[in-house]
Amino acid sequence: MEFGLLSVKPSDRLLRFPFEAKKQISCTMQLTNKTDSYVAFMVNVSDNKKYRTVPTRGFVPPRSTVDVIANVLPRSEAPSDMQCKDQFQVQSAMVPVGISIDDITRKMFKVKAGRIVDEVMLTVVYIQPPRPPSAMREEPEEGSSSDRGNINYQDLETRLRVSSLAVDELRQKQVLYEQQLEQQQEQIRQQQEQIRQQHEQQQEHTRLMMEWFMGTVQRIAPGDGSVAMALFPPPPPLMFPGVNPGSAGGSHSMAPPLGGQDNSEGQPHVSNLNVVQRLPWDDPPQ
Repeated sequence: MEFGLLSVKPSDRLLRFPFEAKKQISCTMQLTNKTDSYVAFMVNVSDNKKYRTVPTRGFVPPRSTVDVIANVLPRSEAPSDMQCKDQFQVQSAMVPVGISIDDITRKMFKVKAGRIVDEVMLTVVYIQPPRPPSAMREEPEEGSSSDRGNINYQDLETRLRVSSLAVDELRQKQVLYEQQLEQQQEQIRQQQEQIRQQHEQQQEHTRLMMEWFMGTVQRIAPGDGSVAMALFPPPPPLMFPGVNPGSAGGSHSMAPPLGGQDNSEGQPHVSNLNVVQRLPWDDPPQ
């Protein structure tokens, strides 16, 4: 039947179980998602002691179909007149990409503003099992090909369906894993972009600071060769032998010329050089 988010088969809403005493019997439901979004589902039963489903919850990818096996646990006898009022409930809700199967809970299927939720009810119907072969046929010889070919096709079909469900579940997990991996890679790309932008901002800040520093230096000491003098003051003047910078009147006596030669009167040689050099940090003259 066409029903909201999922198309559920059997379309007549009847789950037919060929009853056999003391045997587990099965029936298949097909859930088809005809939307372009992921749809989560959950299957509930009216009596958990009599019925089981595989799986009980899961996802149906967009434009895909998932089989659900409904099982009736072994019973000693059939209900009277093969009538039954038990039901299976299939709930479905549209979900975002990236959530896991563990996130599927009953709260997800409660009607809420902005949430699309659907449900469908299927009724259990017991039918007579297939008639056994005629008892009048001849007994096959022991070890004949007829004995070897006696296969329980219903049990084989059930096993194949269960295997198909396991494959579908693995495919769903693979799709979810690929989506989570893609999200993580996108987060890494965003973090790398943020780091690159921060690095560019730091480089720009460093460049501006260097321009400011060089401009400040040029204003303090223009580029006429005195930058080094401003940043590195000259050392104190050299003191020659015989110079007394602290004598009164500021005069300075000089040592005899090199070689030990004096003038003819025996007077000391006086230099015309002014050896007094005032440093930038000295007090200004009074």
